[in-house]
Amino acid sequence: MDGINSWWGSTWLVSVGVVALGLGPVRAEGPPFNAEVVGEWDGYGGTYGDIWGEGDYAYVGQFGGSSVLILDVSDPTTPVLAATYSIPPPNQSASAQDLKVGDGLLFIALEANDGPDDVEIVDVRDPTNPTPVAIINIAELGDPHNIFYDRGFLYMVDDDRVGIVDLRDLDPDDPPAGPITELFWLMEGVGNQFVHDVTVGLRPSGETWMYACVWDSGLWIYDATNVADEPPVFLASAAGESTHSVWPTDDGRFVVTGEERTGGGITVFEVIEMGDTVSLEYRDSVAVSQNEAFSVHNQFCVGNRVYNAWYGAGMRAYDIDPVTGLLTLASSLDTEGAFWGIYPLLGTDRLLLSDMSNGLVVIADLAPLPETCDGDANGDGTVDPLDSGFVLARFGCSVGMGDPACDAADQNGDGAVDPLDSGFVLARFGECE
Repeated sequence: MDGINSWWGSTWLVSVGVVALGLGPVRAEGPPFNAEVVGEWDGYGGTYGDIWGEGDYAYVGQFGGSSVLILDVSDPTTPVLAATYSIPPPNQSASAQDLKVGDGLLFIALEANDGPDDVEIVDVRDPTNPTPVAIINIAELGDPHNIFYDRGFLYMVDDDRVGIVDLRDLDPDDPPAGPITELFWLMEGVGNQFVHDVTVGLRPSGETWMYACVWDSGLWIYDATNVADEPPVFLASAAGESTHSVWPTDDGRFVVTGEERTGGGITVFEVIEMGDTVSLEYRDSVAVSQNEAFSVHNQFCVGNRVYNAWYGAGMRAYDIDPVTGLLTLASSLDTEGAFWGIYPLLGTDRLLLSDMSNGLVVIADLAPLPETCDGDANGDGTVDPLDSGFVLARFGCSVGMGDPACDAADQNGDGAVDPLDSGFVLARFGECE
């Protein structure tokens, strides 16, 4: 999930490009909070872009450069360059700035000023020996700015379109003879604005949802559960400004967006499902002073913690209250550079971050991940009368006031939320452990 698109990049570079080089507004760097740097690597000398992780390896794209750096982080204190994948012709001048890894494959979204804008697929089953597999070149998508791979399907965005390519039969041991040029699905008019990025994820209930960042048209959510048979189906949207990035919590209850703009921060929406309808309700937001940092850039959720890469404000992690959706700072660590992206799934002892000026930074998050017990608002391990505020806080209403969502919490029809209604909480939000 990256940040500069060709048709609006000139304005971005004028206003905030200097921030990426550490020359921007005055920044108020505080001491680390519940976090520490455990390892660093800066051997490229250029500007670093997106980052992803898999196994014991970090994959770092070169913004404005045509290669991907693959680093061994099995010892997070001493990252070691394992391989460099250089983009072959005809994309040798493209910017390798957005990438994903899955099923032993590396996917690189390429943007070029003087050539094709393709997606490169690379075999990284052996990360020390990256091998080209295929190029995706879709005529309908002239500029695939961002991509997301999910279980055999590659989602690509361009303008107000999302294109989906079926790669379920792609065999890296028997690569196609030529470029992949066919779309499986083309979604047009998504939000009727520039789609910057998509995130696709499997929900605990078994559905697959696609979360689209549609810039000033905000967040748009689609059901992609049956993508093998039909294009994703619209579910809900929420307003936003310069909506740049998005990630859902592991339980799917909340979704966090980032806005790349002056003073832009993160916003938490709650996903409310009632029958066949889905809505997004604002719960909380946070930003930092413009004197500290221009904008957030990318985020990634682990459980109910959202990790954020911030231009000029470093790594900032917030815990999302499982009941109210309110944000609490859990840990933070600033650097002299500007963080582009973050990948936290290798463990809290080795968060991977790409510093645009200083390369790979490996951070240890010292704050324990919050434990969640769905429906147990008072933390006693059970759903009981003291937890009735859980339902009221989530729906913001009182039984009998005409709100279907809140009235549904009164399962026994007595006009109150009481022990007999605890099944509502358990059925909707899962049992406590």
